[in-house]
Amino acid sequence: MKLKGAIIGFGFIAKEGHLPAWLARSDVDILAVADENPERQAVARSVLPGVRGYASALELLAREDLDFVDICSPPASHRGFILAALERGLHVLCEKPLVLETTDLADIAALQGPRSVYTVHNWKYAPIFLKITELLLEGRLGTVREIDYEVLRTQPSVAVAARPGDANWRLDPRIAGGGILVDHGWHAFYNIGSWIAKPPRNVECQLENRTFKDLPVEDTATVHIDFGDARARLFFTWAASERKNTLRISGSAGELSVQGNVLHLKSAAGDEAFTFAEALSQGSHHPEWFPPVIEGFIQSRTNPEARNLTEAALSLKLLDCAKRSHRAGAPVAFAHDKSS
Repeated sequence: MKLKGAIIGFGFIAKEGHLPAWLARSDVDILAVADENPERQAVARSVLPGVRGYASALELLAREDLDFVDICSPPASHRGFILAALERGLHVLCEKPLVLETTDLADIAALQGPRSVYTVHNWKYAPIFLKITELLLEGRLGTVREIDYEVLRTQPSVAVAARPGDANWRLDPRIAGGGILVDHGWHAFYNIGSWIAKPPRNVECQLENRTFKDLPVEDTATVHIDFGDARARLFFTWAASERKNTLRISGSAGELSVQGNVLHLKSAAGDEAFTFAEALSQGSHHPEWFPPVIEGFIQSRTNPEARNLTEAALSLKLLDCAKRSHRAGAPVAFAHDKSS
């Protein structure tokens, strides 16, 4: 029997990133879509003939007989939609950031029960990152000591309007939760958390508006994470002169670096280079990274060990620490509890 699903929020990522992976599966039917923007409902009907459209996610949840929802709406709406879906006994796949406040994790845990709440951590499945993880698991770098991670962009990210005439919601802190720190930091946090296999100790962050002075969100973020005998430096900006991602990981037995679409490895075995079809900075929605996300979500319905809520909690708590550090102008301790 096919799983019955619905998509909440049918913007660019839903159509170009998620939908191709859903349509490639023979065990899933996407039966309904909710979007406040009637133009996006029309787009959904054009690519999903027979799909039922709703202006309200809550109306969709009340009327449809489903197994899961895929939440692709703006971040501030995630908490309410997740809880409403869980109350109806549904599994939840949700775009990042899962939620915007650390207190929301307890609300989710209280309702979750046997259902999966799975966050879209698609950057784990970028071919370059898959290779990095493979090399680290093989011990090619020894113990990771330092990570330098940079994301350079030349302008703020653009989003499909939630309603006709709306401004870019990614630049509204009430909806997006922040600027480039939220947009790119979340992805960096869960990847670094898997590469440095120990809990963070403290976080230091500075948020700036280097170029886009009038934005109510930051265009640049610098984050330092202390893991004790390891450290990570992260730099994200919408104010660069070029679009580029760079990464360097140093360990006790070697070092790797990423420049463009080439990964360089220096270790006791010698120097190696691995070339990939695309650089990390190429594209924005990466539909080819979504099939393993969806497969993980499908497995997580019946296998609690496949769920990634702990990974999402780490990203959320690092995001919270970074914001608090910026406000305080000083490092803040990373708090550990049962949900982390």
